[in-house]
Amino acid sequence: MRNQTISIVKAFAIIFVVISHCCAIPYVGAFVSLFDVPTFFICSGYFFNVKYLTDEATYLKRRVKGLYWPFVKWSVFFLLIHNLLFHTGILNEQIGNAQGGVLHPYTLHSFCQRLWNIVFNMSGYDDFLAGTFWFFRALFLSSIAMLILFKIGRKIQAFQNDRQIAWGILTVSFLLTLWQVIENLRMTGVPQGGYRDLMGLFFMSIGFLIRSYQPTISANLLPSTPLPSVVSRLKFWITGFLLLILWCIFLPTGMVWRANLQQFLSIPVPAVIGFLLFYDISQYIAKGKNIAKKILVLIGDNTLYIFAFHFCAFKLVSALKVWCYGLEWNHVGAHPIVNVGSPWDGFWLLYLLVGVFVPLLWIISWRRFTKKFHINYNKLLILLIQSLRKLCQIVAKYTVIAIKACFGHFTGFFQGFIEIIKASSPKQEDE
Repeated sequence: MRNQTISIVKAFAIIFVVISHCCAIPYVGAFVSLFDVPTFFICSGYFFNVKYLTDEATYLKRRVKGLYWPFVKWSVFFLLIHNLLFHTGILNEQIGNAQGGVLHPYTLHSFCQRLWNIVFNMSGYDDFLAGTFWFFRALFLSSIAMLILFKIGRKIQAFQNDRQIAWGILTVSFLLTLWQVIENLRMTGVPQGGYRDLMGLFFMSIGFLIRSYQPTISANLLPSTPLPSVVSRLKFWITGFLLLILWCIFLPTGMVWRANLQQFLSIPVPAVIGFLLFYDISQYIAKGKNIAKKILVLIGDNTLYIFAFHFCAFKLVSALKVWCYGLEWNHVGAHPIVNVGSPWDGFWLLYLLVGVFVPLLWIISWRRFTKKFHINYNKLLILLIQSLRKLCQIVAKYTVIAIKACFGHFTGFFQGFIEIIKASSPKQEDE
């Protein structure tokens, strides 16, 4: 059966990701940034199955289908509409992010370069509307690295079991990342230098180890009282929250793309605490039968879509906030939210609801539509290709007709011109 506990953990994680992008209340964003994105990598490592060590083709196929292909098709979609959005004001050259950066329309060359980068480098995506797409690349690369290193570990006699291999991967990824941060190195060929990708591998190995040690962790750390007793678990939950709050105040950190030494060294502990805390909370929720559980499971099973499109959904709330505050329309282009007014005005909650549920409603509606009319992406792609071919045939047909007509007129004009010259020839006049 599908692990609903992990689905609920992922639901919490994506909700916290959206909060970190929309909530300007002091410390709230810093608090959830301690563990929100690392949780996804830990969950991926938690589900890493060693059976794929002898079935690499299936593993690679699943990774390409689940990460690379969505990245490419959604990045290309935003690439195609980028210049169009400048006519709506959703993107503009006056209002941008908090650092003052703005976007510009793409030239033909920049369009082609970004398309090239999207396909061959998993970069080049829209900096504002698709700003979270780095996650697809980081998870894709760290997943491939996890498989390769596990296969190498199986051939090293010093490792006696898979748990020791995971410890080896954790050590190697930690030391490589430490070296990269200290020397300010960049991984050649990997966008943004590869820090997040190495950290993804590090957290994946942690996820694998957490599952390996789960019986021991449950026996020594988590409450032993049966799940239905909330009171028995409050001590663990409160302790976890207090630790995270203190960490947020004194050692703030997150999955930034260029971390300093303090940010790097201070993220593993709160990431693990956050995962264990919300895993235990999710385990309790998963035992119930209520609407909250169903919603969280639904969110957790569709985190990829929320991750990809919550920035785009934010624009709906930004438009409302621009209207409420009487701002010029181009403030809708502020990234990721309109930073005007008090952080306590409640708009962050609206950003959160829209950022989570609009992408969710869209994908649910799309699935029902495709199921009802028996449509899928492959059929749409075939239909698009057929339509383009038909359009090209029509254009070619009328182009040939136009060329023939022009050629006919030109021939007639040329012949008439020759006849006029002949008629006015001096030789004929002398005769």
